[in-house]
Amino acid sequence: MTLPWQKKAKKKTTTTPSQSKGMFGIARPTGKKSYAGERMQKMIRERTVLLLRLFVVGSIAGIVFLIVVGTLAGAALSLKTGEKLSIVSAAENLVRQSPLGQYLPREPEATKYDVIGLPGVPEFPHSEFIFAGAVTRTQQTFEINLQGYSTTDQQELFRFLSNGQSVYFLPVGTRWADVVEFYETELPAAGWNHVLSVGVEDLERIPGEFFVKENKGLHVYSVSNDIWYEYITKEQAENGLKDRVVAYKTKQLLVESASGNETPQQSWWKLRYTNEWEMTVSNHMILGEPIVSFRNKKTPAYLIISPHARYREKPEDVEYSYLENVANEYMRGWLATRPPSMSMANFQTNKITIADAKAVEVVSSKDQAYFAFVINKENSLLYVIESFQDTNSDFYEYVKGNVRTTKK
Repeated sequence: MTLPWQKKAKKKTTTTPSQSKGMFGIARPTGKKSYAGERMQKMIRERTVLLLRLFVVGSIAGIVFLIVVGTLAGAALSLKTGEKLSIVSAAENLVRQSPLGQYLPREPEATKYDVIGLPGVPEFPHSEFIFAGAVTRTQQTFEINLQGYSTTDQQELFRFLSNGQSVYFLPVGTRWADVVEFYETELPAAGWNHVLSVGVEDLERIPGEFFVKENKGLHVYSVSNDIWYEYITKEQAENGLKDRVVAYKTKQLLVESASGNETPQQSWWKLRYTNEWEMTVSNHMILGEPIVSFRNKKTPAYLIISPHARYREKPEDVEYSYLENVANEYMRGWLATRPPSMSMANFQTNKITIADAKAVEVVSSKDQAYFAFVINKENSLLYVIESFQDTNSDFYEYVKGNVRTTKK
């Protein structure tokens, strides 16, 4: 109980330090004791940031280390096998583009050379001339030292190179498609035009890639996983060396005809032919001279050697222009009886020789029609050799190269 005259005693209050929010919303004291807490929190933050930085830098360094080790391992594998793995190449490019790229050894720049024996044709990268140990390269040319090789090998190599041919080992792991892609890009830059690509399934032409530059042809092909080169004519490049296939098949027919039959002497022509062909002889209604006809026993193909007109001059003095005029006149009459789709534009005219005499041929592989105009020097008659429905013209080519004139 408090008396009126007694004053109410004031309650003594004590002040406590103010509080403030710390990290994560936790209250922290202020004042002298708060300085130690702040230093502790600051130290924790700095250590956390340092650890994060060390972790990030360490991770990057580890990744880079693995990339470098993988690249070096891949490089060692590439040196051993000759093949460069795509993943290794990608990793190497990634490192080279990074700041660490300056510490990697630079690849030596490869010196570009032309194919030995074929100036104007660039070498395929990392390919090797088959006689590399005997060749000393200079910037403009090369020298061959065949010491230790036999005389026969030396002569064969010089003959090979002088004929515009060369052979290179293809780098291990390289696809032929890579070679084709390289030359389809590089050769046009050197003035060559890619005119033909022949696959192994084509039985009428020689496989490979064919290029033309002015009046010269180039054949690039593969044998036993090597790169082979050869200069050929422009015409050979445009037809895929079909003439070589024809020559080979003609030789086959020549061998097979040895056991076959022979045309009769009264036909004015001498020719041995295989048993695949059936021969008949009839007389020309006007000239009265024999017509020799061949028909294939297995296909619709047939060939006729028929007299066309008498030649009043000496057969050996005939000019190609005369034979061309006769051929043009004959073809106009023949085409007049054919469908409109067959025209002279489909035919090619060539100057050739048959039985050691001048001849002119007019041929169309598209229409499977082949004509040759030649004078038989034994009877001074101008003959027309006609071949039809022969899909590969083998027999026609065989007749052109092997028929001979004879006396009755």
